[in-house]
Amino acid sequence: MLTCGNDRGWFSRVGVTSLMLVAALLAIAVRADEPVPPEAAGRGLVELRDGSVLRGDFAVSPGATHLQWQSPSFDRPFRLRLPAVSAVHFPSAANSEGAGQVPPAKWQFELVGGGLLWGDLLSLDDKTLRVQVPHQPEPLVIDRPLVERIFRPQADTNLVYTGPRGLEGWTQTDPPGKPAFRDEAGQLVAEGEGIVESTFPVPGQVACDVELSWRGEPAFTFELGCEMKTPQRRGALRIEAVQNTLVAVRELGGDADLVPLQTLEPGSGRLQLKLLVSQDPLRMQVYSVAGERLADLQVAGLTSGPWGVRLVNRFGGFVRLERLRLTGWDGSAPREVQSAKTRFHRTNGDIVYATVDSLAQDQLAVTIDGGASTVPLAEVSTLVLNGASGKVNEGISVGTLDGSRLTGELLGIDESVVTLAVAGITPAVRIPKLQVRTLLVPEQKGEEPGPSGRLGTLQLTNQFVRGWLVERSGGASIAALQFQPAASDSSAGLLASESGRLVYVEAPPPAARTEQEQRMRRMGGVRVVPAPGIGGAAMDALQALAGRFSPPKAPLAKPNLHLRTGDTITCETVGVDEQGVTLTSTSTEARHVPHDRVKLLELVPGKPEDVKLARARKERLLTLPRMQRPSPPTQLVRSTSGDFLRGRVTSLDKERLKLEVRLDNREVARDLVSHIFWLHPEELAEASAESPVPASQAAQRVQAHRHDGFRLTFVPREFQGGVLTGESDVLGVCRAEIDKMDELIIGRGIEQAVAQLAYHRWRLRNAPDPKFVSEDGESEEGGGGEQSPLVGKPAPDFKLELLSGGEFQLAAQRGKITVLDFFATWCGPCVKAMPLVEEAVHSFPAEKVQLVAVNLQEQPKQIQALLSRHQLDVTVAMDVDGVVAEKYQAAAIPQTVIVDADGKIVKL
Repeated sequence: MLTCGNDRGWFSRVGVTSLMLVAALLAIAVRADEPVPPEAAGRGLVELRDGSVLRGDFAVSPGATHLQWQSPSFDRPFRLRLPAVSAVHFPSAANSEGAGQVPPAKWQFELVGGGLLWGDLLSLDDKTLRVQVPHQPEPLVIDRPLVERIFRPQADTNLVYTGPRGLEGWTQTDPPGKPAFRDEAGQLVAEGEGIVESTFPVPGQVACDVELSWRGEPAFTFELGCEMKTPQRRGALRIEAVQNTLVAVRELGGDADLVPLQTLEPGSGRLQLKLLVSQDPLRMQVYSVAGERLADLQVAGLTSGPWGVRLVNRFGGFVRLERLRLTGWDGSAPREVQSAKTRFHRTNGDIVYATVDSLAQDQLAVTIDGGASTVPLAEVSTLVLNGASGKVNEGISVGTLDGSRLTGELLGIDESVVTLAVAGITPAVRIPKLQVRTLLVPEQKGEEPGPSGRLGTLQLTNQFVRGWLVERSGGASIAALQFQPAASDSSAGLLASESGRLVYVEAPPPAARTEQEQRMRRMGGVRVVPAPGIGGAAMDALQALAGRFSPPKAPLAKPNLHLRTGDTITCETVGVDEQGVTLTSTSTEARHVPHDRVKLLELVPGKPEDVKLARARKERLLTLPRMQRPSPPTQLVRSTSGDFLRGRVTSLDKERLKLEVRLDNREVARDLVSHIFWLHPEELAEASAESPVPASQAAQRVQAHRHDGFRLTFVPREFQGGVLTGESDVLGVCRAEIDKMDELIIGRGIEQAVAQLAYHRWRLRNAPDPKFVSEDGESEEGGGGEQSPLVGKPAPDFKLELLSGGEFQLAAQRGKITVLDFFATWCGPCVKAMPLVEEAVHSFPAEKVQLVAVNLQEQPKQIQALLSRHQLDVTVAMDVDGVVAEKYQAAAIPQTVIVDADGKIVKL
């Protein structure tokens, strides 16, 4: 924008300006001859074996073979086959809402195979235990061989950390800005390379119980006791998976000790270890959960705290930190324990080997060395029953918010409860849905049914799923798009509010540029084409008006019609009349499209880069002068030789294009025209950049797309015989053969995709508007003057038409001082300053100094009237689109620029 001053306080400034101008001209005249830069996606997540991920929640699932899953993106649940399900996860924050806090139970029960229960121990005998579990209506009866250990968590006064509880207490350090680890039901999970480390303090003497699981080739490192103040995090006890071998490593100062722990089988696996680390005196040991010492590392050297815990995932494998428990350790060697014998631990730390016979009325009956005895249960911290002979349960594992973990057969899910049959436990365990943290399904062998439609990937917000569209006939009561995941035996309707993509074929990578294209890119997109006779951008309009377009060099393909909605339609026939574009096409029944819905007509289809222009030329073509705003051009026509004309297309038939250019009617042979762009005033830079959206906002829209450029936007109504049929408010009935499409863009994603299309970036922009100088004569953005960055630099060359006829080109004025006076007829200060400027210039010899008044974006009649009224005799050049004013940073008018005889700016 430009600014123009008001009258008050400005006339005196004009007088001063004229005196400064005279002084500047005198100085130049003296030396004239001298050399001189989310989430609307449900509370849970289900992972499928094929890599699909769906947000949502459990729906009622009466049987044991399927899991009903309700995604908030669909109108009804999917009936997922259990063998096709990998896992279900619920973030702790989402589960806790409405779930309440689990009352603290007195005892934790460790079961054979890694099972875990919290509850109150009511009784036991030689065969069973009776346990009251929170939320269970009646006590559970647990077979005694299933129980390995019972202990009181409250008895551990040295507890440092137990979890994980999501990412609370952890930070991700690598890769920067792209966290690989995520919170899944409180556990830490990574499927890409990354590092997560603790922010909670770890004592110098620490005992650690850790459980990790993985899928595929294991590629993880668990580090305990690492020195956190150094970037290398040195000195830790590392448990590392290296080439399918689990090793314990401690390395410091070039010295290292490595002990192989076990061989890791390919595929999924789980690890449970106990680690003991003492920094002073230095001792690092690794134990199995059964108490067997696996490694005792001996590496000299100490590290200084603070110490921490790190989990590193290498090579992009899948790893999950399921459990981590840290307690203080006094550094002494673990007590020798006869792990095969049953025993109980007193609260004072004593270990008593005994046969645990029964529990009644809080009195524990035991046999010690053949003698019967009783012990108050309050004096017992741990009972070791050694249920190793019990059968390890197989099936679906369910983890809960209180840390319980059970494995068994899924009997069903109702409105509020998940029911699990666990071998050795009666009755079936009822787990409130809001307490479920994870549900893990073991991998099962067997063939999955093949697809019954074209397989694609539906990509929605925070979810993606493999599957296909299901055929359906029209009907308002059924969702337009019925989708069936490959893991499901049922389909569901995608809600109209959803947006995303159904991808069948991924877009190919951009082709490598040829040497010629690289040269063009370095030249700003300008393509040099040898041609006889006059050429260049300045002659484009003359060539077009004279009808001297170059004929095409190849047979023409069928024309393409581009709509503002992004649709690209191949036409059999096409024309233009006063109402819009007429067409015939196999893709639509429409025969007419109004002008306000059209973006481009490609009469000679090609690639968008074929129409690429140098930036400055493109901006000039798309700049709308202020004087043309009341009646802007409606089309931009491109010839087959690359010339452009702005105007208004009145008609196009099989032979000729008729257009109106500056009130003159012209005709051009149709076979000499390659493109016609529609220029819409509402697409100006100040307007919204989004294409117009049909009025039927409640209806779901899709855009069928091929990577060759075809796009068709409509509201789908039915899918039959592999053809998706619907309606467009522009094109009428539309049809898309799904087998021939590369993707379907759904909902709001259509506008986002259209905004990135090359042709849709050809939009009008306004030339800079005038702004007003403040009352003291200063511009809102500051003035120019001798301190302008342009001063001392070569003056930008330009060529403008003169009001009196002919042209003025600055570069042709070398050897003469040129004064440029930017003005407009509506600018009062400009009118008052011009006579003074003229008088100052005329005080010098005409052969040495000349004045050129540069008018900004006005009609010749307006300028002539001003000159006549004020009896001014000046040379006027017409800057019809404001480009020259922009080059000279004429942010406020009047503005005077002095260019010396060498073509450099000395005053601005």
